[in-house]
Amino acid sequence: MQSVLSYALIPCLTFIFGGITAKIRQPSNTWRSVIQHFTSGVVFAVVAVDLLPGIIKSHEPYEVAIGFSAGVFLMLLIRTYAEKMEAQQHEKAQAKMPVALLGAVAVDVLVDGFLIGVSFAANEEAGQFLTIALGLEMFSLGLALSTSLSQTPLKGALGMLVITSLAAVVVISAASSHLLIQFIPATSIPLLLAFGLAALLYLVTEELLHEAHQYPDNAFITATFFIGFLLFLILSMLH
Repeated sequence: MQSVLSYALIPCLTFIFGGITAKIRQPSNTWRSVIQHFTSGVVFAVVAVDLLPGIIKSHEPYEVAIGFSAGVFLMLLIRTYAEKMEAQQHEKAQAKMPVALLGAVAVDVLVDGFLIGVSFAANEEAGQFLTIALGLEMFSLGLALSTSLSQTPLKGALGMLVITSLAAVVVISAASSHLLIQFIPATSIPLLLAFGLAALLYLVTEELLHEAHQYPDNAFITATFFIGFLLFLILSMLH
């Protein structure tokens, strides 16, 4: 357990550091788009490298279908609630709260913590590598989230409080999953992984890339998505 907590602090701290970095120097619209494209590539690589292989090898199609459907349902529920809130804020001429983005990021950090806990339970060396790799993802996600929050009422110290709270969820999720994995039936793990898969795909396609495309785009910005993906992929191959 001590190893899990120690290594889980890596993505926790990089997430906070990413948020602080964006606060120190607010990026331009071009760099906002670059950060969100790069983060999308890294998160997509987590899906391809760490989630999909385990899900496919499980050979549990019914559990995967249930978990994936539940993940999609939850994210769409969050989106529906967010759109309702944004409509009310628009009527009252208030600045929009990024409810959908915060919901997606919250699920993402839960999934990352779960992956860390499960990995350490299966193989400590693999868990160590995954945690370090997820540190890169969390740094990028902290940058992207802090950048997005700077345009909302959750800016300044309040925004950092939100980011710090979400960062703590990674450690809590990792420790909890590491303890509970021995009591969870083996058939439930593909279900939980498929749930996380749906949540991460939603985060990339409906939040990060959607927001990134609100800004001017060019070939260099688009290329950063693939750079983020390739970087995480190469790190995985070096393990």
